Amino acid sequence: MRQGKIDQAISAGRKGVELQPDLVLAHYFLGAAYMVATESDPNAYQPAVKHLLDATVVEPRWTATWLCLGQLATMCGEYDHAQQFLLSGLEVQRRGPGFGYFIGMEMVLATVTQRRGEIGKARDIYASAAASFESCDHVYREAFLALTACGLGDLLRREGRFEEASIEFHRASRLVKEYPRMLGRQRVLARTLAGLSAVHSAQGDSRRAGELLEQVASLLMEIGQVPQSWVWEGFIGQIYYAAGTA
Repeated sequence: MRQGKIDQAISAGRKGVELQPDLVLAHYFLGAAYMVATESDPNAYQPAVKHLLDATVVEPRWTATWLCLGQLATMCGEYDHAQQFLLSGLEVQRRGPGFGYFIGMEMVLATVTQRRGEIGKARDIYASAAASFESCDHVYREAFLALTACGLGDLLRREGRFEEASIEFHRASRLVKEYPRMLGRQRVLARTLAGLSAVHSAQGDSRRAGELLEQVASLLMEIGQVPQSWVWEGFIGQIYYAAGTA
């Protein structure tokens, strides 16, 4: 899947489930392959959810499954289910690192909370997520820190707190520059630039906003060709929405 061979990934995943149905990784990665496929095929949502739910039955302590289910439910506007999945993942984390330590639940939970209009609570969750990421050692740490900054930046912009929003988007931009090999770098950068564009537009600097949007448009052309750049909170639909807002 990370090579962009989605059909082959799904075929390999099905074979994995057939050969070892009691292995959580077989169900999880098949579900993850379908989840990436949803960007080009809406029919992939149901099998993605099915196989991820199967993974929770086989091994509920594999926390990445709860994050994926929470993200899928969020993208479909099923916020009650999203919260339930994400809180399940956080509960597993609370019990200790255990099997399959993963991060990111707070980041998506903050998005869910913000979409429900609970702005103050969402701001607190974003802050908690950032602090949690800062103190951990994980392969997705920098990408999640940048995406959390983007989420908080979006929230602050909606509140009219443009200077504070700009700080968060510049924080994300700095992370993208400092960690060029972060997962989903193009998507993180596109979300960052779209957010900055919206802030500049709100402040009346339409020229700079337009320049940033041109960069986002170029990045979207590239992202459309590389599904393997997928990252949580970096769905291509989220990036288009951010660009449309700007």
